[in-house]
Amino acid sequence: MESYDVVIVGGGIAGTTLSKDLSEDCPKKSILLLDNNSIGSNRGYGIRLTFRDSIKKYKLPYVRKYTSKVGVYDEVCFSLNEEVYLLDYKQVCNNRKKHSDLEYRSERAIDVNGNILTTDKARYRFDHLVDSSGSEFFLRRKFNWPMPFIFWLVDSKVLQKNFNLRDIGLSDKFCYIFFSDTDFVEDFYPLKDKVMEGEWAYTTEYNFSDIKPHNRTIIRKIPNLKILERNYTSVPVSPVLPLTFKKYACLGDSFGNANPNVGGGIDIISESSKMLSNAIKKDNLSLFEKQWKKKYLEVYTRTLASKLDRYGDSHVIKKIQNYPALSSVIRRLGDYPDFFQSLLKNEIDIEIPQGLKRMFPKRQILLQMYHYMRLKMKYFRMKFI
Repeated sequence: MESYDVVIVGGGIAGTTLSKDLSEDCPKKSILLLDNNSIGSNRGYGIRLTFRDSIKKYKLPYVRKYTSKVGVYDEVCFSLNEEVYLLDYKQVCNNRKKHSDLEYRSERAIDVNGNILTTDKARYRFDHLVDSSGSEFFLRRKFNWPMPFIFWLVDSKVLQKNFNLRDIGLSDKFCYIFFSDTDFVEDFYPLKDKVMEGEWAYTTEYNFSDIKPHNRTIIRKIPNLKILERNYTSVPVSPVLPLTFKKYACLGDSFGNANPNVGGGIDIISESSKMLSNAIKKDNLSLFEKQWKKKYLEVYTRTLASKLDRYGDSHVIKKIQNYPALSSVIRRLGDYPDFFQSLLKNEIDIEIPQGLKRMFPKRQILLQMYHYMRLKMKYFRMKFI
């Protein structure tokens, strides 16, 4: 039986980032990276957006950069002031693997008992086991730990570029994010010979039938539509505890580590990976959970409370007089593009502009406080698992 200092289950962004960090922080530790498929293959939605500061900080390869347009339904409302960068998920994962000192094997983790991991091909002894298996939730299913309870679900498509973008009111120079008055969001990324289109739903149920496009989507306008590739995937955006137990740890989507606002996670996962790498270096995994909760848990709780306020109680919201439609809020955000950009980055302690605050009735604040307190209690109970 082979032995490794660290075994990582899952070769996505989380697993490959951690392998890179460990190779830098603990160069003498042996690392085994396992994935049932090729590196970055379980990408589902194969692209990611990020900003210039992340590109520089994490030395990320990118496909191209855009000015991003934001709109409602099929109407463009405003542009972001900072350019956004389009990442190829698989390319980023392979780049991080390239800069790691590890052993990689295409195997599926089946079971773990003590410090022995069993795969479909072999058994391994380890000092630390990290679950970066994403929505497979390897450790959470094994130990019956709490599962993420809020998701971005996406139906992503690669379209043949056999049409002129001008004919549907768009341009090759921009990428686009279109909101609606429901939980449906559409994004659109023109490339040289193809177009990436995604249809998103924010939901508390793991049910892809919840993705319900309206009749004013951009994709409906495309003549002679030809879909080259289609994938369905989920992005859990509600972190759940515990993150660590004895010599086990979770990283990335395996505990819901993505950005609740946009479903992206490369920045937060990269920061979380550095914390976990440091904890492994010190042989103290509980340090990772302590540091992560101190930096992020309150931010997630507040953000998720606002999301549940908007999407979780639509029947209640309809009864609140003068509660603004999301389309109205998005149009008003055109006056505050920097604030909207901060939301996309999931920045901490950003101040809501007074002009936006005045759009919402005071009783809405009570509803949001209700969701906030429910979440606080939910996380408090998780401490005793």
